[in-house]
Amino acid sequence: MSVLRDVDRKPRLDKRRSSAGLQCAVLYLLFFVMGTEGYLMPPILPTIAADLHVSVPLAAAAATAFVLAYAIFGPPLGVLSDILPKRTPVLVGMALFALTNIAVGLAQNLPQLIIARVLMGLSAAIATPAAWSHLADVCPPGHRGRAIARGFAAYGLGQVVGVPLGAFGTQVFGWRLPYIAIGVGFFLVLLWAFRTLDTIHPRDRTLRWNLFRPLLSPIILLTLAATFTVMAGRLGAFTYLGALLEMRFAFDVAANGLVGLLVGVTVIGGSLLSGALTDRQRGRARPENWIMVTTAVLFAAAVAITATATALGIFLAALVVWCLAGSIFYSAQQSYLANIPSPARTTLVAWHSTIMSLGNATGNTVLGAVPLGSPAFAVLAAILGLLGAALAGAVMLVPARTGATTGLSEIRDLEAPAEVHQPSR
Repeated sequence: MSVLRDVDRKPRLDKRRSSAGLQCAVLYLLFFVMGTEGYLMPPILPTIAADLHVSVPLAAAAATAFVLAYAIFGPPLGVLSDILPKRTPVLVGMALFALTNIAVGLAQNLPQLIIARVLMGLSAAIATPAAWSHLADVCPPGHRGRAIARGFAAYGLGQVVGVPLGAFGTQVFGWRLPYIAIGVGFFLVLLWAFRTLDTIHPRDRTLRWNLFRPLLSPIILLTLAATFTVMAGRLGAFTYLGALLEMRFAFDVAANGLVGLLVGVTVIGGSLLSGALTDRQRGRARPENWIMVTTAVLFAAAVAITATATALGIFLAALVVWCLAGSIFYSAQQSYLANIPSPARTTLVAWHSTIMSLGNATGNTVLGAVPLGSPAFAVLAAILGLLGAALAGAVMLVPARTGATTGLSEIRDLEAPAEVHQPSR
């Protein structure tokens, strides 16, 4: 229900602070630091568990706490970000993210760690959907797929640089120092963002409660369901990667960090490849959903092989395919939703991140309930990937039955007038 009158349907820029290229750069740095933190816990999870005197599955509750908080708060905050300039939630979320990383490093027991991770999830829910939406606002549609893919590549680069350093830092100084260093360093990113990001007022100044309305679209619902299942398998299994390497190959924290380096390089490559593939498919008016179907099937096969492999070479090769396919899938899904010309774009992106987080938490729980590295572990992860492939394929059947050619006809009621982009200088 509308509670504000539509007083201004043109985007208004209060002050030109920097070019679109510099704004993208600061957002990429945001994703880079969040990527560093996001992949820091799996390799050092056994170390955290030992230091806090809890089991590895119980310590994994800290990872689950983050994703659940992100999932719960993401969509409501996405609604607010659709009606407010996105600069504000980006800056507020970044400040809270810096503080909560320091709090994680100072946690003395599991409850303190979980509380800090919950607040960190809240900070990510504030900043990340608004950052993705701002990125789409400043990039023209023809380059949006590549721009979003570069954001995921920056996220992966954080893993490449940060996770090995975090693992080695953990080995020398303990697991707390990497989190404190991330928190302190992130304040510098916040300062740059404060000086760089433009204040662009929304095109549609009408406030509507669109929190659940996007889910009425079969296209959106199936897309999010596909994300949920694939991410449950991909991220749920990845949470236990460090423990699996330690159990099967006697890897220590430093060796796990090297594997994290390999995974990070793979994520970067997958993200960049996803951007090129989605823009190419879109430019040729071909269904980009085939990208999601194919990569979900590849992930299902790769995660099953990884979970059961006893030879290190086969394990690492399958892990590369697992991470490559998973990164292409998620980046393509994000680009698909961000390309929808809707005033509820941030809400859609927030729902996508929320569903990813719910999938992560579900995967953590389901896969943590079976023996690590067992056939049941491999089968469950693979089934999740195959189910995601089926749901992604079903997205293409909806417009075929309705006569639509773009797959977006069900959400025309959410669309705004033609987009107006801020040009780069």
